[in-house]
Amino acid sequence: MKTLFCVLFLACFTCHGQDLKIIGNSVYSNGVAVLPSASLKWVLVYETDSRKYYVRSKSVPSFGSDCKVWVKCEFSTLEVKGKTYNNPHSISLMRYDCTESKSQMVSVYIYSESGETIASEEHPDNHNNMSIITPDTMGEEVWEKVCLLRPFLK
Repeated sequence: MKTLFCVLFLACFTCHGQDLKIIGNSVYSNGVAVLPSASLKWVLVYETDSRKYYVRSKSVPSFGSDCKVWVKCEFSTLEVKGKTYNNPHSISLMRYDCTESKSQMVSVYIYSESGETIASEEHPDNHNNMSIITPDTMGEEVWEKVCLLRPFLK
């Protein structure tokens, strides 16, 4: 099965209707420095015509160089094992090393619009299985933004 890696790109995101922006190392709402509410579950971090990318706010620890992040991707359509699905989503557990520029997909689960599991994939969660992040890629953008957000998303 082709491994799905849902990427995040965070320059401006929306949390339950509230526009938030990251400028430098601060999170702002309408020009005022804020911290996201502890009640947030998923934070929309990037959107295209056919996909939306979210990070689970409570999955980003605020300490250490390693962090694990649940990433949710909503697709308008997705082909899996030769079959096309409308409105599926995936949830992936990603591990990032914020000092060594490394990442690893620990697991990915793909669900149909009705919630049925379409496919899943798991990998040993081990620092030795992490790959160096390629410069100037979406993977690098994800790594930078997740590591930047760690102090704000607890």
